[in-house]
Amino acid sequence: MSKKTNYSYIGIAFIILVFGIIFVPRIVDRINQGDITRQESRSDYAGEKGKQATDLVFIKGENGNRRVPEFSFTNHNGKTITNKDYLGKVYVIEFFFTTCPTICPVMNTNLVEVQNEFKDFENFGVASFTINPDYDTVSVLKDYATTYGITNPNWHLMTGKKEAIYKLANDGFYIYAAENA
Repeated sequence: MSKKTNYSYIGIAFIILVFGIIFVPRIVDRINQGDITRQESRSDYAGEKGKQATDLVFIKGENGNRRVPEFSFTNHNGKTITNKDYLGKVYVIEFFFTTCPTICPVMNTNLVEVQNEFKDFENFGVASFTINPDYDTVSVLKDYATTYGITNPNWHLMTGKKEAIYKLANDGFYIYAAENA
């Protein structure tokens, strides 16, 4: 792997870490207040009373709001997971890779703490997408999940075609992902 590739991975991981530092405490506060998974609180927050919570799933971008993109990948247990598996749930997304020596271990250790806080909430999940699917096979992801204590049935470490993952990150979630040559 070239230095440029490593810098891209580190940059992506840094952005995700900053996001986590900013938003994870807010999420934990909402959990402690019992607001995170109540359907009516999501509707009230979005100002869309009368709509279904699944109609309110969107990502804010430069050109306005956009629906959360559809995806279909294989998780660390070999099961196909799609965006439909997260319908009606509040979930965190992350892009990582198992051989990341810097920020990914810190990020996932923190997410395990979040997982433990949310263990009794069926309406919470984590969608972790590897950005190095050539190395991060199902068995590698399963070992990673075991090593980090990832046990929540709604936390999926996913792999698939590199192009599809990068497209999901870049076009779907507005998160930069690329491999430098």
